[in-house]
Parts: sequence; C-alpha cells; structure tokens
Amino acid sequence: MSNSDEVLRRALVAQVALVVTNSYKRHLRNPDKSATGSSDSSGDDSMKECRTGGKFKE
Repeated sequence: MSNSDEVLRRALVAQVALVVTNSYKRHLRNPDKSATGSSDSSGDDSMKECRTGGKFKE
C-alpha cells in the first residue's frame, strides 16, 4: 500500500467516525426518533423542530 493510499484510508476512517459520532449525538438529543433516517432528513427535522418549538406541523 502506498503512502497516498494510507492517507486516503485514514481520511475515510476519520470521516466515517465523524458521521457516526454526529448521528449518535443527534440520537441522544432525540431518543424517541429512529436512528435509521438519512442524515439530510434528520437535519430537516432538527430545523423544523427549532422553527415550530418542538411541535411538527404536517
């Protein structure tokens, strides 16, 4: 494995760890929500919750 392959592998591992950590933190803030949603839909839910004071408007 070349040096650049190792750098790319470490960057990928760091990125995955960051995504998992952020998902886990979001799950801790909203334990009633499923952790299987995609990250962009979860972000939309967080913004919607801020705008509506925690109550979702359909």
